[in-house]
Amino acid sequence: MKQIITLLSIVFFFAIGQIQAQYFGENKVKYKDFDFKVVESKSYETYHYIEKDSLIIGLVKDAEKWRFRHEQIFKDTFDYKVPIIFYNTHGEFQQTSVVGGLIGTSTGGVTEGLKNRVIMPVTPSYAQTDHVLGHELVHTHQYNMIKSADSLSFQNMGNIPLWMTEGMAEYLSIGSVDAHTAMWMRDAVAHDYFPAIKDLHKSRYFPYRFGHSFWSFVGGTFGDDILYDLYRETAKSGVKEAFKRELGMPIDSFSIRWKTTTEDYYSKLIEGRSLKALGKKLIDDDNGGRLNISPSVSPNGEYFIFLSEKDIFSLDLFLANAENGKIIKKISTRTRQTHLDALDAFQSAGTWSPDSKKYAFVIYSKGKNKLAIADIDKGKVVNEFFMPNIDSFNNIDWSPDGKTILFTGLKQGQGDLYTVDINSKVITQLTNDHYAQMQANWSPDGENIVFVTDELAKSSRPKRNLSFAIFNVKTKKIERMPVFQNSNNLNPRYSPNGEMIYFISDREGFRDAYQYVIKTKEVYQLTNFVTGISGITKYAPAITISREKKELLYSIYSDSKYSIYRVSIKDLTPVKVANDDEDFTASILPSMKLKEGFVDTNLKEDKLLVDIGKVTKKEYEPKFKLDYISSGGLGVSTGRYGTGMAGGINMLFGDMLNDNQLYIGAMLNGEIYDFGGQVGYLNRKSRYTWGGSVSHIPYRFMSYPYQTEANLFVQDTYRIFNESISAYSYYPFSKATRLELGTSFSYFSFTKRQNQYEYNGYGYLLTRGDIERYRDPFGIGDISLAYVGDSSSFGLTAPMKGYRYRIEAQQSLGMYQSLSLLSDARKYVYVKPFSLSVRGYYYSRFGNAVENPLNYPLFLGYGNLIRGYTYNSLYDSADSMEEVRELIDGLSGSRMSLASFEVRLPFTGPERLSLIKSKFLFSDLNLFFDAGIVWGDYRNYNYITNSYDIYSRKLDDSKVFTSVGISTRINVFGQIIVEPYYAIPLQLGAGNTGVFGFNFTPGW
Repeated sequence: MKQIITLLSIVFFFAIGQIQAQYFGENKVKYKDFDFKVVESKSYETYHYIEKDSLIIGLVKDAEKWRFRHEQIFKDTFDYKVPIIFYNTHGEFQQTSVVGGLIGTSTGGVTEGLKNRVIMPVTPSYAQTDHVLGHELVHTHQYNMIKSADSLSFQNMGNIPLWMTEGMAEYLSIGSVDAHTAMWMRDAVAHDYFPAIKDLHKSRYFPYRFGHSFWSFVGGTFGDDILYDLYRETAKSGVKEAFKRELGMPIDSFSIRWKTTTEDYYSKLIEGRSLKALGKKLIDDDNGGRLNISPSVSPNGEYFIFLSEKDIFSLDLFLANAENGKIIKKISTRTRQTHLDALDAFQSAGTWSPDSKKYAFVIYSKGKNKLAIADIDKGKVVNEFFMPNIDSFNNIDWSPDGKTILFTGLKQGQGDLYTVDINSKVITQLTNDHYAQMQANWSPDGENIVFVTDELAKSSRPKRNLSFAIFNVKTKKIERMPVFQNSNNLNPRYSPNGEMIYFISDREGFRDAYQYVIKTKEVYQLTNFVTGISGITKYAPAITISREKKELLYSIYSDSKYSIYRVSIKDLTPVKVANDDEDFTASILPSMKLKEGFVDTNLKEDKLLVDIGKVTKKEYEPKFKLDYISSGGLGVSTGRYGTGMAGGINMLFGDMLNDNQLYIGAMLNGEIYDFGGQVGYLNRKSRYTWGGSVSHIPYRFMSYPYQTEANLFVQDTYRIFNESISAYSYYPFSKATRLELGTSFSYFSFTKRQNQYEYNGYGYLLTRGDIERYRDPFGIGDISLAYVGDSSSFGLTAPMKGYRYRIEAQQSLGMYQSLSLLSDARKYVYVKPFSLSVRGYYYSRFGNAVENPLNYPLFLGYGNLIRGYTYNSLYDSADSMEEVRELIDGLSGSRMSLASFEVRLPFTGPERLSLIKSKFLFSDLNLFFDAGIVWGDYRNYNYITNSYDIYSRKLDDSKVFTSVGISTRINVFGQIIVEPYYAIPLQLGAGNTGVFGFNFTPGW
């Protein structure tokens, strides 16, 4: 009987679990329904909802050009058309169902491996969009290499380090000349931390930049035709063996050549340049984080605001004193009206009001960009609004009269300049063409606007590099500045008197600050750095001008971190340079130049004439296609106890946009009666996500109850069959909150067969008994409703910052009727280096749930509730079985309330987070206090009557149980978290010295 009840309990909770979503977790919200269309070309199926035909056709042509370039490396063919899925904005890209999990603001695109799909947004400039497209299409060839090879499988991808995969995509989409990657390499040389290849997996070495340099060295040294062979061999046999087979040398020897060549090349170029920044250091990793970017100084020069991961778990806005760099406060970005998904942290700085009292910045909210305005004195947002009919915008700048804000708006893939009246919210469009208009800045008199564009020549095609131009507000005329025509000239800022423009240029391969005199058209170089003035990307803002104090604040990349400095403009030493003086030697990623490559040559041929085939257009029709199939194998066994089979298969189907998913699973373990299966469906087309499942699950166990003679024994085979149907849905209100609804019905039936085995002197003779029912079937129905919130940031083994809560009601119907109520709230406050964590938990069952043999009584002594009250500790502390029973009864009931408090210290792990730096061992140390009480109905098994006796206890008669202790949680290779703990159960008497125990779950 006990075995049956135990197994029934497992079945019951399994069935209930099928209808529930994850207990906590953030949401991917689909705020908008997208009406996708399909354009088919020679090599691609392009999915989009872009209204401008010219834009989508241009993207298709660009994709076909990338196919032509990449095929020369991979020498492959595709027996299918690669899907490319375009979204109009980054906010809409973040809502995609094609890939699971949340997409951050820094993710430019994704390539999904099951159907080899590219998913990406359109960006404000041609150069950005084309680079992301070329980068992601490299990944399609990498996946195709795996899919089309008989000797490779997706498991082989584990042999290829991330820096090889992403670095190859960067090299094949950028080439061997790139000022941004070169800046990182020069920094590694100047600060003497250039890595050996075996160390490239470490967090200090950004896989995109160092991988880019690696592949450029390989291509320039051994020829680009060896890239594919080396990559494929790495997939087959790992990095070390691939180097020996393809390059004919050990990895350490190659590593020395790469390092020596790079150091020799850049050491000569950085001679005479300054490794030390100019001016006063305001923010670095001592008072900020390692990433301190996008400074924006107030017009009066008293304060500045910047973005930093000072608090480790997120990028936040901080207000600081511009004189000494002292951080004054963190700017709150949340209001009661804001469903804040993220800050626009990588492409756009904020802007100050002319009176230096308010600060405006861009956030992501409800799948769109939103303008938020913070009051500096209050340190919080006081106004926020969306831009009517413009879902994506950035690069904002407050007008000198304080009435409007200038911004770059992206509409149907086209970026233009707009202004918005702060009071009336009326939007005025200033430009209207297919060229980029970015990083705009008002002149002090408000008559002109300087901005960055890729319209550098009179042609119909945007250029890959960007430079600045001036827009006259009255005449609407645009004047392009004659400055370094083949360089990237970015982040233009007007001087306080409006006579000059300060900007950043890579015209020498170094990212330095320059000064352009508008009247004379003369250019002066202001800095001469080894590394460069830079934001997190080459397009990110990095300089800001104080108009009253005439000071320049800038972020500089040095020693693998970003710091912010202030320098007076009068203290700069301008050096006049010719407007056409360009030299990209320092942008080159060096190699030994033993063989000529063709990657750079193909990239320069921007006007490639490729056959895109017949272009057809059609509506998108979702169709199920197999995404994934796994097999548990198939086996047959036979012996003295009969013949059996075992095996299983799982299949996942989905449409191209993953709005519809279908799961089919089947299994067999034993006889034909032990066949089980499940079919599940999930619909994610809209914000309202719903699904359901139908299953038949058999559970078999055996017993040998008696033996009648020496040559005869009996085998009883019990089977429990669970036929279940469930439906579930959830509606996310924001990234942090959602409403869940689920219902299910499970029908349980029970069979028994008794087989007799008689030994006749030669073997066992089997006599099969009839299948009979050994108890009445019954059904159980459930319906549940839950409200869930989660804004937590996870540390090494547990949440460290934010909050979590779940409020849930569940009604059970059928033979056993009960109502369950749950309230679970958790708060995490990060006070570097500790996290102070608090949990409050309440759970109750009402009705006849206590009589249900499928429901065990609530027990407070489990390790994930109150640590220390294990069964062993109860037995050890009691003098008799009666005392043990009293303790167990005191910890059992149908209603429970508990509270927990922990002080969590990251012990071993990443340097900035942990007390002890470790590359492999991630662990926390925790001091904890647990307290709880349980009351209501509970039951005890009566061995005399072979049934349960029901008892009840009021709250006033219940005892509060507490414990204190210490634990460590260890993250075992990201697969499981183990928590050994030592707890002192305070209610088990003074003689109890403590209890050792283990949990196998992340921290609450």
